Amino acid sequence: MADPLADRAARVLALTGTPLPNRPREAYTLARHLCWEAIDFLSEQKFNERFNPMRQNTTTTGKLWVDERVGRASELQNRLRGNFMARHAKREVMTQLKMPVFDLIQVEETKAVKAALAAERLLDIDPETFAGADADVLGHIAAARRMMGVAMAPQVADYLDMLIRGAEDKLVVFAWHIEVLDILCAKLGKYGIVRVDGRDSAVAKDRKVRSFIQDPTKHLLLGNVLSLGTGTDGLQDVANHALLAEADWVHGNNVQCFDRLDRGGQREQVQGDIFVAPGSIAEKVLASALRKAQITHRALDRRI
Repeated sequence: MADPLADRAARVLALTGTPLPNRPREAYTLARHLCWEAIDFLSEQKFNERFNPMRQNTTTTGKLWVDERVGRASELQNRLRGNFMARHAKREVMTQLKMPVFDLIQVEETKAVKAALAAERLLDIDPETFAGADADVLGHIAAARRMMGVAMAPQVADYLDMLIRGAEDKLVVFAWHIEVLDILCAKLGKYGIVRVDGRDSAVAKDRKVRSFIQDPTKHLLLGNVLSLGTGTDGLQDVANHALLAEADWVHGNNVQCFDRLDRGGQREQVQGDIFVAPGSIAEKVLASALRKAQITHRALDRRI
């Protein structure tokens, strides 16, 4: 068996702007393989116990819950920055960029949205950790998530219609499910839609994005969070308003979507809108993501 490439290379360079997508324990893999001495050669278990301990507990009724704690964030940042990590905030390098503005748009509780909320309540899970979610429960989560996206889609379409009739020229819209993209396409086709999803090759995706950028009759770019939300450049030249019809439950993926517009070359202030149903799992996950983002900031970027 051949040696791992990292062991055979004279130099290893890891390029990422999101080394900790959700929590400090995610730093272990990079530290272990790039500069193990930076963390005193700790095992993964010892590393987690020091910087991000988690304990699984059971209530008297048998429900699982996870107690997650975070500590020593300043120490972790010192260990990373002092040994192998170079990190520069986007606006420290591109000072011309304006701070983006984000808005959480709560949809109305239509009959379809109420049904989706009822389906979510039946799951009886912890939206922050999904503790106790076996394969069957994960399947039900996926079904409820799709149900909610489809329930919200008509209201998202109405909002987009209002924006375009109000003279917004280029809008970039992200969703998770194919069915949601189908609904938006059906309702907004008159505005000249370009659609990108997982069925497109890299070449086809690039061709479609170029079409949206160059064609003044194309007002809407619709795409899957993962397919369009990563590896896409040029949108900042023509658009400054991005909307999440369905937020991803991974905070880093949502950030990547807005970063398609909030990047070098953008001359306007970026507006980001996120659609959620009040009391939904997605709303709770977003709240959790904001808390985790603050933890990541303390571990990576906050001035010590």
